[in-house]
Parts: sequence; structure tokens; C-alpha cells
Amino acid sequence: MPEILQFGPLMIKLDWLLMGFSGMVGYYVLQKLIKNSPFYDRPILDKLFNSFIIVFFVWKFSPLLFSPSILWSNPYRLITMIGSSTGLWIGVTVAVFYMTISIRRLKVPAFFIGDLLAIGTITSVLVYSLIGWQYGSATSLPWGISIESPQFKYHPINVYMLFITVPMLIYLWRQRSKVGSGNIVVLFLTYFGAGLMLVSLFKPKAIFLLGLSGQQIVYLLMMAAGFISSMFLNRLKHHEQTSISERDEDQHDAAWVLSSDPGNAVADQIRSENSSKENRTIFSD
Repeated sequence: MPEILQFGPLMIKLDWLLMGFSGMVGYYVLQKLIKNSPFYDRPILDKLFNSFIIVFFVWKFSPLLFSPSILWSNPYRLITMIGSSTGLWIGVTVAVFYMTISIRRLKVPAFFIGDLLAIGTITSVLVYSLIGWQYGSATSLPWGISIESPQFKYHPINVYMLFITVPMLIYLWRQRSKVGSGNIVVLFLTYFGAGLMLVSLFKPKAIFLLGLSGQQIVYLLMMAAGFISSMFLNRLKHHEQTSISERDEDQHDAAWVLSSDPGNAVADQIRSENSSKENRTIFSD
């Protein structure tokens, strides 16, 4: 299968088309989840789509940040140039800032957005792993796949990804009724990050920091974020349970005080005596 598709003078990488199709499937899943949620009437998907557009365009035109002379020296490069990794991180930062403001205005819980993105991302990764081959480092294992020469085999990264994404998507989809609780995004960050870290061991890598590649550092940050989010959720649940217990105790104490108040007993006695007098008056009549 060719890596680049050409339509006249226009060329596009096949990998981009596969990612676009996978993203559309993930978008469809998000539509279903939001439709069955209490926030179905809010433009959540529009904000998420805008965030994706922000990331894409900032990444695409990030070379202009460092070489603005491209605009007047060779404007045709604006169509053909590819963004940098620095531009990708800038785009992600701007998109996160945009989404933070948007969900506050929409009054949607952040954990609800996180749970949605977790399921949508797992779905997209699963579809992408199903329809496109990904090659890792060289291997002599019998399940290695060949590109051209059968003498050289490579780890089938997309198959390894399927072993991670399929069981996780099945589990998360069964938990879809709990979207908004935060448990889904915690599982996604912790266990999917660990799975990606494991798969990265079978990829050729360029050392970025402390013997780790840039992707591996991202996976470690995912696991750390999942651990911190789990601690925050546990504290939040403990606080809610404590508040409920204190409220129940206050209500119980208030009811006990009312029932044990001597004034209430006297009032009850007066009411009973007045009631007896009224009954005797009625019978005497």
C-alpha cells in the first residue's frame, strides 16, 4: 500500500487519511455518549472540534513562528510544509486553555469531558490500529512482519496496540453509564499510559531525556496524571461521605433534642388534657 496518495498536483499522506477516519469514528461515539447524557443540549462537541482545529493549524503553521520570512520568500510552502513538535505542544497548550474556558462557560464538569475524551481516544486508536500497519524495531520472533525482504522482520506495533485497546475499550464501554464520575479518565490515564509505555519498548526511539524518548515521557506524565487524579477523586468522595454523615448526625441530634425537650413533653401533656376535656364536653352534650 502506498504511503502517499496523489490527486493531480495534490499529495497527501495515507497515514493522515487513516487518522482522519479513525477520528471520525471516535467523534461518532462521542455523539452517542453526549446524546444520552444530561448535557445533550450543550455544544460540547463543537468546542472539542474547535480544539482539534486549533491544534492542527498551530502545528501546521508553527514554522512561521521561527521563520516568518516564508510568507514573502516562498509562500507556496505554506501548503506543503509540515509542522514541528514544538508547534504541536504549543497547539495543545492553546487548545487546553480554550477548553478550560469553554467548559466553565458551558457549566460542564471537567471529569465529564475527561471521561468522554478517554472513550473517544481509545475508540480512535483501536480503529487506527485495525486499518493500518505500524512497524517497530527489528525482531527475530516468529510473529514479526516483513516490509520488503522476508529476511528482516519487525515488531507488529499495531497488533500490540490491539491487545491493549480492545479489552480496555470493552471495559470502559461497560462503564459508560458512569461518564462524569472521573473513574473512566483515571483508568485511561493510568492503565493506557502503562500499556503505551510497554509497547514503546518495541519501537525504535530517539533519546530525549534521561534515556527516554519524548513519547515515553508523555506516557509517564499520563500515568502520573492518572495517579494524581485518583487521589483527588478519593479525597472528593471521602469529603462527600463525611458531609453526608455529618448531615445525618445533625438531623438525628435535632430529632432527639425535640423529642427529649421537657417543654415538648409539657406541651404534649397540655394537648392531651385539652383533648380529654373536649371529648368529655362533647359526650356531656
